[in-house]
Amino acid sequence: MEKQQKIAIILLPLISIVFLLGVAALRPEEADRYIGIGQGYGGNIELEVSMREDKITAINIIEMNETANLGDEAIEKTIEKIIDAQSTDVDTVSGATVSSEGTIEAVSDALVKHFGVEGVGQGYGGEIKVNLKHDGNEFTAIDVIEMNETENLGDNAIEKTIAQILENQTTEVDVVSGATLSSEGLIEAVENALEAQYGVEGVGQGYDGEIRVRVKADEEGIHAIRIFEINDTPDFGDSAAEEVIEAILETQSTEVDVVTGATLSSEGTIEAVEDALSKQ
Repeated sequence: MEKQQKIAIILLPLISIVFLLGVAALRPEEADRYIGIGQGYGGNIELEVSMREDKITAINIIEMNETANLGDEAIEKTIEKIIDAQSTDVDTVSGATVSSEGTIEAVSDALVKHFGVEGVGQGYGGEIKVNLKHDGNEFTAIDVIEMNETENLGDNAIEKTIAQILENQTTEVDVVSGATLSSEGLIEAVENALEAQYGVEGVGQGYDGEIRVRVKADEEGIHAIRIFEINDTPDFGDSAAEEVIEAILETQSTEVDVVTGATLSSEGTIEAVEDALSKQ
């Protein structure tokens, strides 16, 4: 075998490896994607927002039921405005205000899951401030921004309480012995962050246990309802709960019909929403 051939046999695999590594290095970083939901004119507007390095790179429509050639076009125009401005602080589209506002609400919902939302509670040594990330289904991160608790006691209690919340996916966890106020302050901060993101919690009695929801509402109406806990029959009781929620949002009233065959699930959902509204 000639010397040049031997060199080529050795070099070709090395060149291939270097080439592949170079391509991998040049490949764009995978975007993080978040689902956001807002209330439009014809029901929920569900969007997928893609983020890379804290910038909005794309917004895709997953579901919407807006008026053809009006509300749907308003959604597209609002999406373009948000991406151009890199902000949800944009003007609504004339003649389709509700569709525009629902789009902004959906994008804001998704952005909160990326950036998180702050909550404050009262600890032993003062305020405890956290940044909470919750993707709509579970807690993904809880970071302490500010706290002045006793070193090696209150601060440790806060870390343990965070670990419990993330492990159990609920704020209904035990306080740390000897550091009750620190634990309770952390739980309060997380609860306040949840309320800021999803609204006030309400509880009702369903067919097979408690139904827990969070409701965002103000003087202008009910803006969003999200189920956080339900143990009723899968694909039946839970579907009835979702159907009742759609009816409440559409009519802006809890005086809606129950779903045939799922009376207890329907009534439990209504009770939970009413419980949340009573706390607004």
